[in-house]
Amino acid sequence: MITDFPAALAALKAGEVDFMPRLLPVQYAQQTSGPVFDQRFAKAKYSIPGYLFIGWNEQRLFFQDKRVRQALTMLVDRQQLIDKVRFGLGRIGVSPISVGSRDFNPDIRPWPYDPQRAAELLDEAGWKDRDGDGVRDKDGTKFKFAFLGGIGGTLLPQLLPVLREQLQKVGIEMTERLIEFNVMQENLKDHRFDPRIELFNAVIGSARSYFRGCGKSSGEFFHGFRTPTPPGHTTP
Repeated sequence: MITDFPAALAALKAGEVDFMPRLLPVQYAQQTSGPVFDQRFAKAKYSIPGYLFIGWNEQRLFFQDKRVRQALTMLVDRQQLIDKVRFGLGRIGVSPISVGSRDFNPDIRPWPYDPQRAAELLDEAGWKDRDGDGVRDKDGTKFKFAFLGGIGGTLLPQLLPVLREQLQKVGIEMTERLIEFNVMQENLKDHRFDPRIELFNAVIGSARSYFRGCGKSSGEFFHGFRTPTPPGHTTP
């Protein structure tokens, strides 16, 4: 099995393999088309029941206030990320429940891209640029944090520059901390990170299992997300 995407595509084009189950967005959009390719191969789109999201570590001072987390969501132009980073292959998520699940709510709308309202929420939460250096602060703490990620990934090198630029416009300074995967996992378990990007499988069947998982005191929700157990349900 070839796990490296560029190597796998090169092997496909060289005739060393007959099938490649998945392409990177850039490969699908720019590297697998044209008369020569189309004469030899056929490619198709299919939906993967999963979603990417940024998990803000709620144990950190910056992200404890819900208004700040809402502001950060409204500062990220997610459609721009889909168009530029994923070449249009994706949609803005509104729920961890798959659109194919009977429990998916089609009336939920995504949070808007609204930098002006985001700035207002940051002001309300007490994060303001008091000394005029271009970076917001609160109680003597600058709004500066490091985005945690793994070395060698294909997504973060495209995502982080866009995210950094969008945050900088409203006075938030973001750096990056890229480390080996095993070390990163230990950092996550010990909550030694600010934000990170996470990939979860979307719930295809009943949403009940998802809410049971959210009610646990530990597990995959390294960023500290908690939700009360719904009435009538128990956690295993």
